[in-house]
Amino acid sequence: MTDIIKDYEEMISGKVMSYLSKNKSFEEKNIELFEEELKDIGSINPILIAFGNNSYKILTKYFKHKYKIYKVSHYSSCISKEQLREQFLNLEI
Repeated sequence: MTDIIKDYEEMISGKVMSYLSKNKSFEEKNIELFEEELKDIGSINPILIAFGNNSYKILTKYFKHKYKIYKVSHYSSCISKEQLREQFLNLEI
């Protein structure tokens, strides 16, 4: 598990998305870093699982034609660990 956006300490996701919309070069640099991470771990044709809507939006924006991407609830959302587990079990991987 890793963050798609690094080195930006903001807890409110809406503010993060607002910052990214105004700072495209920062967003693109984070996408490059993410792809480097995938290479560093030796990933070949990875399956990406996004935690939450915003991560999913970013991943699909850049990688929808390159990787298989799934979305589950963010782990900080108001769901139980059992509900989150169920979401993972229901992924059609």
